[in-house]
Amino acid sequence: MAVAALALCIYAALYCAVGVRFAVSIPDGIVVSPQAVGSASYGAVSCKLDMSGQGAEEGRGKLSFKLFGVIPIKTIDILCAKDRQVRIGGFPVGLTLDVDGVLVEEVGNVATSAGNVAIAGNIEKGDIILSLNDTKISNVEDFTSFMDSYDGEEKLYVTLNRGGRIFKTCVSPLIEELSGKYKLGLWVKDNVSGVGTASFVRADNTFACLGHGITGSNDCILPISGGQVYNCDIVGVNRGVKGTPGELKGVLKDTDNPIGEIYKNTDYGVYGKYFSNAKIPENYYQIGSRINVRNGKAKIYTSVDGVADFYDIEIIRAIPQSERSDRSMVVRVTDKRLLGLTGGIVRGMSGSPIIQNDMIVGAITHVFVNDPTKGYGLYLDWMY
Repeated sequence: MAVAALALCIYAALYCAVGVRFAVSIPDGIVVSPQAVGSASYGAVSCKLDMSGQGAEEGRGKLSFKLFGVIPIKTIDILCAKDRQVRIGGFPVGLTLDVDGVLVEEVGNVATSAGNVAIAGNIEKGDIILSLNDTKISNVEDFTSFMDSYDGEEKLYVTLNRGGRIFKTCVSPLIEELSGKYKLGLWVKDNVSGVGTASFVRADNTFACLGHGITGSNDCILPISGGQVYNCDIVGVNRGVKGTPGELKGVLKDTDNPIGEIYKNTDYGVYGKYFSNAKIPENYYQIGSRINVRNGKAKIYTSVDGVADFYDIEIIRAIPQSERSDRSMVVRVTDKRLLGLTGGIVRGMSGSPIIQNDMIVGAITHVFVNDPTKGYGLYLDWMY
C-alpha cells in the first residue's frame, strides 16, 4: 500500500509539473475563444478567462492559470477571437504572388563578341532587384525597358533585397553581340505560382493557407506587392518515400478569373481574401488554441484525391512555445487510407487543418524527409 501511495504521489507531482510547465510557457497576446478555454484541462492546473476588465469591448481579456484552482501560477493578456467559428479549409488553393520587385531566377553570362562573359557585380540567385539607378523596378517589363534604353554612359547601381537586407551594388553591363544592347546576364521574373491547402476562412472571407511562407531560392520569405487566388484541381500524387518527399500535383483553373486576392506572405502562412462570388465550402468548426493541444489522437482535413476528407493522425509531441514557430507539434499519420494514397505527408498538404476535440488547433507545415509518415504542424495561435 505504501509503495502504491508513493507511486500515486509521484505521478500526481509529475502531472502537476507538466501542467505548470505548459501554462508558464504560454505567452501574452495569444488568440483564444471561450470555447477553447472551456475545453482546456491540465489536471490539477485550471485556467479561467476574464473578459470583464478594461478593453473587453475590443476582444481583450486575461487568462489565469491556478494550481488546484487556488494557487496562482500565471496570468496573461489575451485576444479573444472575433470569430468563434470559421469555415474549415482542407481544399486546394492556387496562388500567384506578385514579387515586390523582380526576382533573380538565374545568374548567367552575356554572349559578347569576346565570348560568354559574366558581369562584374554582387548579384546572386534569389536576390530581388528593387531599382536600377534609382528607377523603381516593379516588374519584368520595367526591367527590360530600362536595360533597352541604357547606353553605358553612367555607372549602373542596382538596389537589392537579399533576405530582408537592402543594399546597393555597382555592376558593369556588357554589350550582347546579337542585339547590340547592354545586358546583365540575368533571368528574372515578377511572380511565383504554386498550390497549397487552405487552413480556414473567416466570416469576412479572409483566409489563411500553407502554414508557412513562400520563399525564394535563398529560402527567404518573398516580399510581395499582392497576388491572386485561383480555383485549383489536384490531378495526381507522387507518393512520399524515405529520402524523397512526395507531392500533390495541382493545376490552376481559369487563370483569367481569379477568385480572390493575396495581401500577405509570412513565416506562418499566406493570407488573402476571397471575392464574394467565390464558392467556399460551408463547413464550420470551432477555433481551438495551443491550450487545447494534447498528445494523442487527432485528425487532419485535406484533399488528396479531389475531395476533402478527414484522416487519422497522432500528435506525438506538443512543444511548449513562448514564441511563434512553424514547428509547434510533431504528428504521425496513422490512417491506412492516407498512407496508401500518399505515403504520409507530402508537399501541397501544407496548411491542412489539424482537428482535435472537434476544434481546429493548428495546421500541417512540413514533412520529415526521412520518414514521410511524420511531419510538423503549427499552433493555430501563431497563424490566426
